[in-house]
Amino acid sequence: MKQFKLIIIALLVATSFIAEAQQLPVTNQYIFNPYLYNPARAGESSFANINLSHRNQWVDMPDSPISFLGTFDMGIKESNVGIGGMIFSDEMHLINNYGGMVTYAYHIPFNEEKSHRLSVGLSAGVLNQHFDFTNANVDNEADAALLDRTDNSVNFDMAAGLNYHFKGLNVGFSVPQVFNSKLRYRETGNYDNVDFNLERHYLISASYLLKLGSSKSISIEPILLARKVKGIPFQVDGNILLGYKDKVWIGGGYRSVNSASTAAAAHGSVAMRIKERVNLAYTYEAVLGSEARADLGNTHEFTVGYRFGGKGRKDKEMMERMEALEGKVGALEGELNLMKEKDIEFEDKLDLIDKKIDKGILNAEQLAELQARVAKNEKDIAELQAADDAYKAEMDKIKAELAATNSKLGSMGKGGFGSAFLDPMGSVYFKKGSSEMTAEGRSKLDAVHSSLVGRSGYTLFISGNASSEGSENYNMGLSMRRANVVKAYLKSKGIANSNLFLLPYGESVPSDGSSQANKNDRRVDIFVTD
Repeated sequence: MKQFKLIIIALLVATSFIAEAQQLPVTNQYIFNPYLYNPARAGESSFANINLSHRNQWVDMPDSPISFLGTFDMGIKESNVGIGGMIFSDEMHLINNYGGMVTYAYHIPFNEEKSHRLSVGLSAGVLNQHFDFTNANVDNEADAALLDRTDNSVNFDMAAGLNYHFKGLNVGFSVPQVFNSKLRYRETGNYDNVDFNLERHYLISASYLLKLGSSKSISIEPILLARKVKGIPFQVDGNILLGYKDKVWIGGGYRSVNSASTAAAAHGSVAMRIKERVNLAYTYEAVLGSEARADLGNTHEFTVGYRFGGKGRKDKEMMERMEALEGKVGALEGELNLMKEKDIEFEDKLDLIDKKIDKGILNAEQLAELQARVAKNEKDIAELQAADDAYKAEMDKIKAELAATNSKLGSMGKGGFGSAFLDPMGSVYFKKGSSEMTAEGRSKLDAVHSSLVGRSGYTLFISGNASSEGSENYNMGLSMRRANVVKAYLKSKGIANSNLFLLPYGESVPSDGSSQANKNDRRVDIFVTD
């Protein structure tokens, strides 16, 4: 029975000093990978994500806890399903936990853009808890009870989670170790069992992502995680995360006490994204109690991640521009309706004049003057109507092109689980107020065509732009004409019409981000995607 006395001692040490909460690997970097603690977050982005995390806890303590976590999650294209998987190891000297989970999540959308949704997730897997007494520090290393003595127990468990998402808000609830299972060890030669409970955890999380500035390049995200486990104090982990252009983040946080023998901790994190694909993150954690900090030391945590599929930054920018254009088209339609109302109002005035003439109220001189004014107004109305008809026809073309482009983007994953990526192919520049192609422009388009020879299954987005010299409506039409000229030239080189989609932006996408007139805004940008 001596072996099991050692097991009991080890369990007591584990639960009182290393904290009962660490039945699950403790991590700070759930702020970058929320799937770690909530299966409902699997596959919620348009990307497939792979993350590897390493945590070295309390580095000054001998045989301090070391955790490794590997996660993968992705959304199933053209569906509301997310899947994921996780493997982990949590090594605490004599006690080592190893396990893995697989996850199924379903995202229930409340609007077409899926910016308002409720997600549910379920994970299932196994945990192997391993005791290795060959590493024990004892007075009598020759004790037969310790020689080559190891014990294992394997059990099945599940985790469940919910998450509510509305624009930048996320509120989640998850329950790891749902079954509250027992890991059972049996003494060889005896029939007494020692049980170790996997305590059920209750986690509540909340975050809100706020974008600031006209370009939405700065983000602030407060993040809260509350944890309750039987037998230990209620624990709260609060964070604030600042981001810039979805490329660089810096944050800080505080974690309250989670056992009777450990102090609270403060932590700071930095992260960066490289070329839209690779994510790097680091967290430094310091115990706040001076005595505990001297005994335990600090904690370091690293994460390396890679994401693929989904929509990149340029795709996101194009979507945002498309939404802005759709709003402008609606506003222009309102202007057309207002112009029609003015035409009706003028016609009413003419009818009133005709009635006065019939009643003899107007004399000959007044009548002649009114007839001259009517003739001039009728000419102006005819010119206005002709311009109105031409403008309306051009707007109909713009709307048709936007609808075709929208449809194409939708087929490439606008719903949130797509795989579109836009690569810039270059720009063609025009003279002021002109949509006529220059020799230099034709040369650039020849180079674009040459780069696509032998390539199949691609799509070209032709983005027309204009500087801000003219009116907004004029510039919209000019950007459309420039894009059409580029499209016609590429078609003449043999590129199929079905591969070409127009995006007239008018003056809304200046090259330097300012509203000042700039010759570099008189351009057509060309993007390609497979």
